[in-house]
Amino acid sequence: MEQKTLLEIYGLESWWDTMFTEPEKQRIREVYATHTGGNAIDRDPLVLTSGNVQLDPKQVGVTRILQQLTQWFQRNEDKDIWIKISESLHHFVEPHTHTLDKHFALIDTMRAYYRKREEPEFLAKTIATCTVMIDMHKEVAGAMFDAGLGRVQPEATHRLSDQVIHTELGPQVLPGHPGFKQLAIIKEKQKDFQAALDLCIEARDAGWAGDWDKRIERLKKKLGK
Repeated sequence: MEQKTLLEIYGLESWWDTMFTEPEKQRIREVYATHTGGNAIDRDPLVLTSGNVQLDPKQVGVTRILQQLTQWFQRNEDKDIWIKISESLHHFVEPHTHTLDKHFALIDTMRAYYRKREEPEFLAKTIATCTVMIDMHKEVAGAMFDAGLGRVQPEATHRLSDQVIHTELGPQVLPGHPGFKQLAIIKEKQKDFQAALDLCIEARDAGWAGDWDKRIERLKKKLGK
């Protein structure tokens, strides 16, 4: 059987060649080697430019591969690489990409953009990405429940009674929603208190975890309500 690298099997050769500068490529190789045990880079299933990939793209999509890479470049000195990889996630999203993979990819991208929020371009991109996340929040919640990701133990349902949603798989709770939270923070900093309040109320009423009541109370005071 012909051996292929990760870049080859996922059709990422052109992306690799055009997206990154030579110093960035070297940095990616170095960080990758660190996370795969030094010389293990040639043996690991997630090899980039050398070795033989054992992954099946039909089972592990390209967005999941790129998400894995983003986890290794979230330091300030690597934020340009992080942004490039995170932005690329959307170019490789396919119609059959699972809703949760899309959601988590958007979280990565939003956080990468927000790291450079002092630049107007990236603040605007942060807001746009949060908006996309919020637009699909009901679909994401349904996918989480279908996968049973929010299941809680029966003894915990009383303590979480105000958060529990009863599903076919039993009582479940939603985690926090970074899109709602981040956009509410941005709007409050921009002194658009009504928009921030509306976001907090929507997130709370939809069941997403968070200190929404505290935020709502604070925003109402700022609005004189």
